[in-house]
Formats: sequence, C-alpha cells, structure tokens
Amino acid sequence: MELAPQPARRRTPPQIAIGGRPFIEMYPQWQAICDYFQWAIDQEVSSGSTPLAYLADQNRFLNFFTDHVHRNQDLHIRPEQIADIVEHVHDEFFGLGLIAPWLEDPLVEDIILDSWQAMDISRSGKKERISPTPWKDDADVFRWMQRILAKDGRQLSEHNPVENGQLADGSRLIFLCQPVVKTCSFAIRKHRSERFQRNSYESSGVAPPEFLREAEGWVLSRQNLIASGATGSGKTTLLNYLGSLVPQDERILVVEDTPELQIPHPRAHSMAAIVRGARGGRGEERAITMQDLVRHTLRMKPDRIVLGEVRGAEAFDLLNAMNTGHDGGMSTLHSNSPADAILRLESLAAPANPNMPTWALQDLIGVTVGIVIQLKQLPGSSRRVVVEASQVLHPAKVEDRTQLDHCLELREDRIYMRTLWLWDNKQERLVRKASPLPLAGQYFQD
Repeated sequence: MELAPQPARRRTPPQIAIGGRPFIEMYPQWQAICDYFQWAIDQEVSSGSTPLAYLADQNRFLNFFTDHVHRNQDLHIRPEQIADIVEHVHDEFFGLGLIAPWLEDPLVEDIILDSWQAMDISRSGKKERISPTPWKDDADVFRWMQRILAKDGRQLSEHNPVENGQLADGSRLIFLCQPVVKTCSFAIRKHRSERFQRNSYESSGVAPPEFLREAEGWVLSRQNLIASGATGSGKTTLLNYLGSLVPQDERILVVEDTPELQIPHPRAHSMAAIVRGARGGRGEERAITMQDLVRHTLRMKPDRIVLGEVRGAEAFDLLNAMNTGHDGGMSTLHSNSPADAILRLESLAAPANPNMPTWALQDLIGVTVGIVIQLKQLPGSSRRVVVEASQVLHPAKVEDRTQLDHCLELREDRIYMRTLWLWDNKQERLVRKASPLPLAGQYFQD
C-alpha cells in the first residue's frame, strides 16, 4: 500500500557553505527534497521490503538516495551533487539534524521534550521554552526517535517503551513512548566536548583554594571519596579533578555504565558496561554489568578504582574492593547530603548480599568510606559549588573514641559524620567547620 506524503514541515537547512556559497543558496529546493524523502522512506518501510535499520546505515542509504535522485528529475539534484547533499539528508532522518542548533550551542546543557508542542532547553543554568518545536505531531516525534535508535538496531514499542543510549559525542539520552508516557518524550544531557582542564577547574569558584588543598591531601592519603549531589551538580567534573591529583605512577581503573569521565592522568584506563542488545545485534551478546566490571578490576592490579556512579548492586563490590587493599577509590552517588549518601549507599549495597546483617553492612560502610563531598548547582546559574564535606567515622577507625562526642550520630555505635566544610548562605561561600580527625594508621595532611 502506497503512503501519501506527510504534511509539509519547515526544514532548517544546514548552516554550512559549499565551495564558498551558503548551502541554501546551492540547494534552495531543500524543503522539497526532505518532503520527498520523508515520503519515500515511509513508503519503503511500510511496504515491508526494507527494515528501517537497513536505511539507517549510511552506505545503504547512499544507494537508496542515488537511486531516487536518478529516477526523480524533479528533485533537481545533479549526479555530481549527490556527494554534497546525501550526508545532510541522511542526518535529517537518521541523525540529529532537527536539534542540531541546540546540540551545537556550547551553552546548552540539556534538551528536554515533554510533548511535541513545546521543548525546554537549559542554557547556562536557565531554562528556556522552545515553541513551536521541529515536530508537527506526536507521531512525528515517534518516527524521529525510531530513526535515531535504528542506527543501533534498537526500537521503541509498547513492549519496549523506554530506551537509554548515548550519542556519538558522548551525550546521554533517554527516549520514552506509550504506555509509560501519554506523549512521546525524550531528554538529552549534553556531553561537554572540551577536555577537562585542572587549572580552569581550580579557578572556576567551585570551592576555595583551602578546600582544594585539603582535598589533595585526602587523595594523597588514599581516603575513599564519594562525590554526592543531584543530576548536573558537578559530581563527574569533581571526580575528574580528584583523579588528576593521583600520583602519576599509579594505575587508575575507571568503571562506568555510560563513559563520561575524562580524568587527565597518563595511567587512567576506562571500562564501560554493556547492555544486552546495545551493539546493534539481536540481543545475543552477553550483558556486562557494572558489578561484573568491578569484580574484574580486582584481577587487573589497580592502584585506584574509580566508579563513574554507584546506582545498584555494584555498591557492595566497591565497598569490598575499597576494604581489601584497594583504598583510595572514588565514586559519585545521587543524594541530598553526605548523611543521606551513607544511607543510600547502604540501601544500594544491601540487595547484593541479603543474608548480611544490617549492622555488618553498616560496619563495612563505616570503616570503608572516608569523605563525602556534597555538590550543588546554584539556582538560576550554571555555577556548581561544593556545599558540604563530611568525614565518615567509625569507632574502629578512631584512635580516641571520646572525640566522637561532637559528631552527628547516624547509627548508634556504628557510623558518625563530622562536618568539615559547610556552605554559608549569608556569605555565599564554603567555610571550614572542623578539621579531620586523625585515624588509626591514616593521617591527613594539613
């Protein structure tokens, strides 16, 4: 059955020049070309003869495109122009051409669509509403998401209504469709393209120089560090900084589910988890979880283990690794405060060993975690700052137990927190509240 052409939609031509001439000057028929191939692709797929994933392949699309150009003189594309334009047509339907203006804007941090009628972008920490959007209806959004996923051999459906992924530039995305949402939606968290620069970070105002010097002491004394905070609060960037402070002769193994860390260290080696079916196959390949990778690192002689984020059962393996000769580890965790971070770490680690008594798990956390650093993005600003840093104490670690009297008790005779630094709202800066207590066998640098 032949499909009728979809209603026309305004297509933004690529903002480039070819041979010194603007693209739209070379191809004023861009809108007509896109409308035609919208129809041609839908017709090809609906006929059942060609899977969408087949056309998503650039080389195969070139054959498809060339064939239609030769058969349709109304497109006004000469054979010698095919190489100039085919990549842009492919990107319009199987790439990110529709949202390219925001992806290419270095100030844009997030692109969020809750319905086809309006889109929110976060630019320099401030939200902006985009309306109308590049899509004409909900079905149009669904087709666009399907084409993006088709590159990896994946698709959305009522049986698979949520798909996570990563763009070629490292940006994270999540696509959703019915029945988990009323209308198709997505969220794209842009990856920072510029490489991490230690000097730039130190001068960014994330924390005073005194705190950064103390943090270097924590790294050199091999404290196990947790960076805590909400999404977009700067946890990953802080881990980049802390990793850069590790002595150059030490070997760092980085474990992530989505590669994001850019630790500027000559001996930092990254490993990424694999979701079943994420490589474009039919799902036959074995999934490799974060928990698997943490266990594998123990056989690879690391000096430091860094987890991009703790969000599941790998929390228990990380605690065991840090407590069995692999100290000086680091990770990030979503939580509202250092105290909440300890409680969440407990809740994440518990399912991995359900027969372990609660008090034993609390003991493991108390003797393993050294410092929790809390970060926050200031409201209405792109600035991320450290708002709290607390030392995690356990009676087994403290030489003089009477020093625990002034600490916040989270678990009686189990875990204590000592606030070292705290954000002062009146002064709008981080201030010192206490000095770290010396621990048995471990001494902090001033």
